[in-house]
Amino acid sequence: MKTTSETDNTWCPVAGFQALKIFLALACEYKCRIYQLDHVTAFLQAECLGRKFTILPKEWAEILPEFAEWFGRPLRMLKSLYGDRVANLAWDETQNAFLVGEEMGLKRLDSEGCIYFKDVGNDKLVVLNAVDDQLYFATDDGLRKWFEEKTTKRFHVQLMGQAHW
Repeated sequence: MKTTSETDNTWCPVAGFQALKIFLALACEYKCRIYQLDHVTAFLQAECLGRKFTILPKEWAEILPEFAEWFGRPLRMLKSLYGDRVANLAWDETQNAFLVGEEMGLKRLDSEGCIYFKDVGNDKLVVLNAVDDQLYFATDDGLRKWFEEKTTKRFHVQLMGQAHW
């Protein structure tokens, strides 16, 4: 069986205008304020897909002498890297596993893969995933804070407060 990185599948959902319209319509329907967060160096927070290696230039040892032994030799990458042809896919798989996993329990919208939602009784949490940025809202402030707390524990993010467009 081939792994994802061994195939030509580099597709991942991207928040387009249709997804944004759905998200905004839901926020209006529930009369919710929209919040934003940024995943800092997002692709570096994703596991590398497949076995990939890199060689860092020996000259860098002068700048980072404490890591001198690692320069100029092949190193296996554990994390994804910007510019890799499957970096978006690796990040999407990392994000999706976190959001739909047992701890978070969100559901991914089948028709728009960048929209996630969670029902907790009568309260709703909706997340629009736009690669390394997320817009989100919740009908209950406690549910929104729960989402922010869990997300900041798992990822290096910058909570940006209410979205301003």
